[in-house]
Amino acid sequence: VPIDLDRTLANFNVEEVSSCAKTWSSVTVQGAPPSGRASHTATALDSFRFVVIGGGSCNSDKQWTHFSDAHVFDVRTKAWQQLAPEDSSSGFPARRGHAAALWRADQVLVFGGASGGSTDDGLLNDCWCLDAADPSWRQLRQRGTVPPRRRGSLGFMAAGHFLLAGGYARVGQATALDPFVYVLDPGLETWSRAMTAEGNPVLIPVFSLAAGAALGPDIFIFGGYPSVGFLWLKVRGGSAGAKVRDGSAGASDAAENAIAAGRRALTVEASQCSFQGEEPSSRYCHGMASIANRWLLIFGGTSCPEADAADGPLESRTLNDSFLLDLRSCGGSSPVVHGRQAVAEGPSCVVPEERNGFAMVSAGTKFVVFGGGVFGEKYYNDTWVLDLQLTPNVAIPVATPGADLGSDLAWLHESPEGLALADLTVMVGENLHRRSFQVHKAVLCARCDYFRALLAGSFREGSGASKEVALPDGDAAAFEQVLAYIYTGRLGLPRLHVVEDCEDICHAGGHDEPASLALSVLLCADRFGLGHLGLLCQQQLAHSLRSSNVCEFLEVADELCCSQLRLVCVHFLKRHYNRCRQQKSFAALPAHLREEVLWAVQGL
Repeated sequence: VPIDLDRTLANFNVEEVSSCAKTWSSVTVQGAPPSGRASHTATALDSFRFVVIGGGSCNSDKQWTHFSDAHVFDVRTKAWQQLAPEDSSSGFPARRGHAAALWRADQVLVFGGASGGSTDDGLLNDCWCLDAADPSWRQLRQRGTVPPRRRGSLGFMAAGHFLLAGGYARVGQATALDPFVYVLDPGLETWSRAMTAEGNPVLIPVFSLAAGAALGPDIFIFGGYPSVGFLWLKVRGGSAGAKVRDGSAGASDAAENAIAAGRRALTVEASQCSFQGEEPSSRYCHGMASIANRWLLIFGGTSCPEADAADGPLESRTLNDSFLLDLRSCGGSSPVVHGRQAVAEGPSCVVPEERNGFAMVSAGTKFVVFGGGVFGEKYYNDTWVLDLQLTPNVAIPVATPGADLGSDLAWLHESPEGLALADLTVMVGENLHRRSFQVHKAVLCARCDYFRALLAGSFREGSGASKEVALPDGDAAAFEQVLAYIYTGRLGLPRLHVVEDCEDICHAGGHDEPASLALSVLLCADRFGLGHLGLLCQQQLAHSLRSSNVCEFLEVADELCCSQLRLVCVHFLKRHYNRCRQQKSFAALPAHLREEVLWAVQGL
């Protein structure tokens, strides 16, 4: 999974974005790049590679040439490689204006598009899966409520499903804009219309040729023709975060199965975001991508005529400006997006030519742009990189569930009178390491999905006669911290502070046991689904990095998909590479993490 597609936030504030260097550079590539084109897709396969699929180019007579090829670009080697399916009979048709998203490892779903001219001829509604590792194409059979033929739509993977929105659709004998959102279960190859939590079809403003980005279960869409405004689709349920096991290992695993099963009903809620600060002009055929799930970059496209109309409609203009959108205030009933123009800086300030219909992806704090052009005039096959030179850190979201807990509950956990009201014993560990904790069943159920499923469901531990729960594989010291958090909303470990570029970590005890304990608590937080506690642990660990532990922290962050801690670790290794690479733990890192560190050091 690409680094920045986790749900967490990077700690970049408005001042840092205003002052950081923003530089464009044209990449000298290896290998043969795709031919000049527009209306293609670029889909990130992992942290280093993206695949460009299809697209087209149009001459001055408005005659289109369409492409069916697929090319992979690797940011580490700056090399293009065309994928040549061994079975040429698979017959993926040439097209432009399709939608695409990464389904699972190296597998990309592609839907619809057009193989004809600029009118409604040649519209498609077939669905294909590209296996970039094989490489091979496979057409899906498609059942259920299959979306009508269309081009200019957007596709996203969220909660284990492929979501399709927008586009010029062929409905009956006419072309129309479709207000529905469609959901594909890729495993079952079955389509349905997205539904609200109340069981009604999701209806959104009609649009085509917009740009969007999926940040975990949240989808953001901007612009288009007509413009959708700034649309936020909140996808809930589905298979997002489900850790389904076979249920044979006892009540704890069965409880996790119960949680997973309860999350499979997918719902979508649509709302509009308002702007503060500098708002991008209304545009279409532009690009949008995310950094660390807090910032969105909008680049280029074509201005909508009505957007510049002071005394009447103006002609459309092809653009090459950039805007950063801060999503941190997105929450509640009136989400606000803070916009700021990203102006390139530096002595040799260069920017890409004005263009639309290009493809853009993010890689760390860099954005890679390929292709695009100006309709009927010219089409590019160049590769550009915009580098926002930001220093990553760990931030705590303001509205994280569980972050604001009244101090009164601490009385139950910390006072003898409160503990006398406990109605359950939790046994953690085995043999000599076994410890018992007196807890209140109602508090655990209210604060933690794991214990709610275990104690309020149909399991043995949930029966009225049961007064004990056993967690034999648990870490007692870490569980003690988890309980303190459940009752108080705070992490009770000593705060660490690091002297810059120094190996010494200073705290009251004079050693680094709190860092080791924070790592154990992070593992527990992942097990019990306590996201805010996990962020507190990530922040604690980010303040305790040194060359002797950074590789261990990076490997755990990678395993648990903690993108903030992962970014901080990679940044630390980049700054102290010569010292860190001498550690045995660096050589023991998985190959993909070593490659990521080397790429961070060498740059693009």
